[in-house]
Amino acid sequence: MIYINIETDNDAFADSNLGPEVARILRKLAGQIEADPYQDGRRLMDVNGNRVGDMSIRFPIDEGARFVGLLEETRELLADHLPTLPSAVSLDERIEDYLKRGGS
Repeated sequence: MIYINIETDNDAFADSNLGPEVARILRKLAGQIEADPYQDGRRLMDVNGNRVGDMSIRFPIDEGARFVGLLEETRELLADHLPTLPSAVSLDERIEDYLKRGGS
């Protein structure tokens, strides 16, 4: 579920600006959601730069459990592979290898 809270008790919403200002905030929020639909805790700002609300995401229990499962799988994958990774790679070694291959 997505919760959106906008407090409209400041000058940006005064007089006939209520509709246009709420619409402007929601259009901006819609673009942000399209770009990253799972970002939680977005701050909503009025045209004057004041924080006037927020948007939060609450996942259903089964969706939350799916994310927990994915996190656990990722943790296990990292635990399995981290010990096999070199502790450091020198940039000089990479450049040398690149040049040995003829720059390709």
